[in-house]
Amino acid sequence: MDSEKIHRELGGLEDCSSFYGGSQTGSTCTINSTSTSATGVYWCQSESGEEYHPVNITVHYGVILESPVHPVTEGETLTLRCLHKLASPPILSADFYKDGSLVQNQTTEMIIPTVSKSHEGFYNCKHTARGESPKSWISVRESQISVLKILTSVLAACPYLLVTVVLIYKCCRMRSKTPE
Repeated sequence: MDSEKIHRELGGLEDCSSFYGGSQTGSTCTINSTSTSATGVYWCQSESGEEYHPVNITVHYGVILESPVHPVTEGETLTLRCLHKLASPPILSADFYKDGSLVQNQTTEMIIPTVSKSHEGFYNCKHTARGESPKSWISVRESQISVLKILTSVLAACPYLLVTVVLIYKCCRMRSKTPE
């Protein structure tokens, strides 16, 4: 994996070490210095040409919204934070917006305990003194109940059901044989 290279959609294939002062540890590329012109879609590519998981990276100076990179699965908890690199601490108390509408005001984080498809949309945060973050798309994927999980649950319940039916049958038979 040490020979993986990072690729930018509008650029070319480069070694991680030469990419914006980056360094590579295993299959992780750390970019040390960026500018707003570094915004774009990035992915890794192996020596054999295999490409891995494209990621959209937006470089922005100022207020940013900390949000998940990958889609959130229905039923999971979603936590959003408003950050500013130069603030101490970096987490800001801010207003949170979804699709341009205020959903929560003056808090350090917005937590949705059980995400549903209706939570999908563009989110951003706004701090009164430091400014507004770019909008981030939060994607929600449907929860898939595994057929294997259902089958396992049914099979686990079968012995208990069978024992219950046998005991009821024996109990009824014994009652019918008991002299009155």
